[in-house]
Amino acid sequence: MTPTSYTPSIEAFIEWAEKRVQQLYAGVLAQALDEAGKIDFEKATEFAKNGGADDYKKAMVFIHLIRNMQLPVPDSRDELEAQLLAIHQPLWGSAAEVVEQESQLIIGLGCTLGNKVEFTSRLYTLTEEELEDMTELRVRFSVPKE
Repeated sequence: MTPTSYTPSIEAFIEWAEKRVQQLYAGVLAQALDEAGKIDFEKATEFAKNGGADDYKKAMVFIHLIRNMQLPVPDSRDELEAQLLAIHQPLWGSAAEVVEQESQLIIGLGCTLGNKVEFTSRLYTLTEEELEDMTELRVRFSVPKE
């Protein structure tokens, strides 16, 4: 996802915005993965309201824009909420599917990085060698171990 993507039409923008919403949702969904790679949706919703609130607010801006480009002004607040929910739910669901499909990779990356963390206020990175040592990454991207 790049903010400089060419968007020659409203449809192209909506497609880009939907992908961006899914990307924003993926973070809180990934945080709510259990050890088996399944999402605890109650936790994900709690994360979205608290720690991931900034991403959730950004996603809602895009959802409002998508709605505004596709639908006329609603007659009531209830109609607006229903329209927003109709856009939100499939995007949340699609993001959840991807997160669960990639759960072993996400958990592996999280554990590898988490093992390096000593202080929460410090930036940590993974080296190329550390990434190459991750079985989940090699399998996902079909990279043989040298």
